[in-house]
Amino acid sequence: MSRPVPYYFDRADTRTKQKLYVSGYRKFAGNSIPLTTGYTNKANSFIYNRGRDVVGAFCLNTIEQHELRYSIVWPRRDWEYILERKSIAEESILEVSATWIDPKLSPKRRLIFYAEMLTETVKQARLMNKEYILVGSIVEKLMPFMGAVLPGSLYDGFCDINNERQWVGLYIARTDGLVLRAANKIIQRFVLGWLRNRFGSNRKGGSPDKPSPTGNSPKPKSIGPKSRFSASKRNHRGSFSQATRKLDSDELYA
Repeated sequence: MSRPVPYYFDRADTRTKQKLYVSGYRKFAGNSIPLTTGYTNKANSFIYNRGRDVVGAFCLNTIEQHELRYSIVWPRRDWEYILERKSIAEESILEVSATWIDPKLSPKRRLIFYAEMLTETVKQARLMNKEYILVGSIVEKLMPFMGAVLPGSLYDGFCDINNERQWVGLYIARTDGLVLRAANKIIQRFVLGWLRNRFGSNRKGGSPDKPSPTGNSPKPKSIGPKSRFSASKRNHRGSFSQATRKLDSDELYA
């Protein structure tokens, strides 16, 4: 009888591991912002392995290590304005970025991944005396989850990224008190979601989350950034048309 393939976390502290990190990011992240070797070398980079295969990864970074990844899509003056509106110093932030996960992972493995990421993030923030934790995304389907875990909205609007106008959501929260809030949301998303899919789908009439249309039920509207968030739920909505700053010209893995 063959042994089960082990899952484990590791630091992406060699060129080979970083190459696997970047390869998975390009395949699964759904993000058009390239990941440079300069960033993964200087930030604290972590990978989640299944045997020899990398099935997830994330980076923890501060301004003392490398320019914040979430700042690079804006001209410097615009990024400073975004922080000043919230009276937040860049030196007080730990960012969690360049996160990706293999969509084939089971809910159990996803839960383990995000729980470990949360634990390591808070641990590093406390060690480095960082008051705030920052996450962000241009992937619309992730934004509600991120906004629930980190309820402070740093930016919520359009931005020009690589000559393409995209919706950007940046979410921030204080390090103190984050563990309980985030753990609650992670459990809701992966554990309760799994239970609904597992047992709710066997009920007559279809899934409780997706009832079968009957009669003249209107066709559901597609949900875009504007319909997903309302001004009352976000402190800021806007755009910076000049946000065309490029990444450093570090070597990119092919």
